[in-house]
Amino acid sequence: MKKQSLYKIFVWAITLTFPLIGFTSCDDDMDLVVPMPTNYTFNDLSLGTFTHEIPNGGFDYGKCHFNTVKSGNQLSAGFCYSNRSLRSFVWNGDETSVDSMRYSMFSLLPNDTEVYLVCNASSDEAYFTIDGGGVIDYMLIANTTWIYMTIYYGSPYGTKTSPKANPRVPSGVKGAWQTYIADSFKAFSTGDYIRLIATGYRNGSVTGTTSTYLSCIKADSEVPTLNYTVNNWRKWELSSLGEVDKVVFSMESSRLDANGNEVLPHWFCMDGLQLKD
Repeated sequence: MKKQSLYKIFVWAITLTFPLIGFTSCDDDMDLVVPMPTNYTFNDLSLGTFTHEIPNGGFDYGKCHFNTVKSGNQLSAGFCYSNRSLRSFVWNGDETSVDSMRYSMFSLLPNDTEVYLVCNASSDEAYFTIDGGGVIDYMLIANTTWIYMTIYYGSPYGTKTSPKANPRVPSGVKGAWQTYIADSFKAFSTGDYIRLIATGYRNGSVTGTTSTYLSCIKADSEVPTLNYTVNNWRKWELSSLGEVDKVVFSMESSRLDANGNEVLPHWFCMDGLQLKD
């Protein structure tokens, strides 16, 4: 269930403290104006069943513009939106099959938050802007199924024609444990991590940077007991960035190839963006 902020206005408390005695008005009704935060759920973005959309040139939502860089049928950087909810491996490595994992948010139970955003943070084109600026209270983040399956189960074990048991699956069921990321990617173990980073800007100047783990297997030197992989929506506080008109996302992980390049694609899911008014 998507986390939503709930605000209760205790009008009775105001009435007790400031009795409305002797007030006169031309109108019979009085409006109590209380500033409320803006929560973007993205649910009114139009999508068919179990699909995603990569718009050309990005898209607007409320005060925000989400940048999109598209290459063919794929998101090469920035944001798209999706309502996919696959939580398993796929048999085939064709583009359509892998897209089911690539553009799905991973959760242990079927995702019921309707439409959410998917981001490819492989370059500084992964950003959104805020018209007029604002302070971001928080946003919800999650792993894509593509990334979760890779870091939790590893890849590959078995094929469609020759299924094998995966060492991370207690039941010993045989299958094709293939996420089509790297031919010899092993599941995360002690010392592995993947971190999501947000950098805020105001009028072209950096306002601050903050980060959070999408997976941390006892890899944090300051908190060595951290041991988790995000498997549902997780709240990420961003108010420390201050007043911003642009936020750029990047990612880093512990898995590098022989040339020092990242092995894991830099993908994550986003929802419930809350701005302070």
